Amino acid sequence: MQLNRRTFLTLGAAAAAVAAAGVGGVGITLYRWWDQPAEAGFRYLSPDEAAFVRAYAEAAFPSTEAVPFAPATAGLDHFIDAALESMPSDIGKALRTLLHAMDASTLPTEGAHFSALSVDARAATLLGWMNADDANLRGIGNMLTLIVGMGYTSHPTVAPFFRAMHGCAFGLEYGS
Repeated sequence: MQLNRRTFLTLGAAAAAVAAAGVGGVGITLYRWWDQPAEAGFRYLSPDEAAFVRAYAEAAFPSTEAVPFAPATAGLDHFIDAALESMPSDIGKALRTLLHAMDASTLPTEGAHFSALSVDARAATLLGWMNADDANLRGIGNMLTLIVGMGYTSHPTVAPFFRAMHGCAFGLEYGS
């Protein structure tokens, strides 16, 4: 089997679903997660998917003295929704399924979905994912942080902070 982006996302979503739902319920769980209707105001993301993206962003990019901007107000769920527009349908559905799987992956250990955990618990969980011994889990944690981070760091309110920190043209559009 060739390991490409499509295969990686599909296998990652399936692996996370196995961990979250147990072997017996995987088929039913994946079917339920695969293509949920979009929330009002979104083209692709369901309410649960949008909530997970907001919770993930808040854990990955907390407001700090250096960048005093809370990701909850950045509309990163809308950024991810817009990014899904440029993906092939099956890749977008696999990514959305992965959001559900990662949200549910904390049920066995924390007794709640990732999006329902406190910010501190989400940050600790995210750090665990990004440093996991399992390469798939580590890759998924880092991939989600990269995708959400693209939206956060390019946000018009956030980009000037990074431009000042790094002394570059970060966030400027070509020709600016």
